[in-house]
Amino acid sequence: MVVTLTVTMLLAGIGAVLFIMAGVRWASMQKLLKEGSYARRAQRQNRIRETISSVYWLTTTAVFLGWSFLTADWEITWIVWPIAGLLFGVIMCLYKLLAEKDRGQG
Repeated sequence: MVVTLTVTMLLAGIGAVLFIMAGVRWASMQKLLKEGSYARRAQRQNRIRETISSVYWLTTTAVFLGWSFLTADWEITWIVWPIAGLLFGVIMCLYKLLAEKDRGQG
């Protein structure tokens, strides 16, 4: 059993090394060729997504803390987080839809 576990761990380690080496090469080529997430359009969209995300989550945190401290209903105000998570998904989907619509017109 110990030998089997050792062989399994060795194979998993070799596989991880191979995945990392291939991933680094792939990412390097994409960066050099400015493809994928390194393309100018993708970088611009990533900056916009990061800005939307930062504003959204900071506002959500402020609303949660304000509501919780003003009402002292900590056992109820936790509901902000699941609702905010769902709404964030909706907002990101809408952004993606609008970005694709603009790309199709441009």
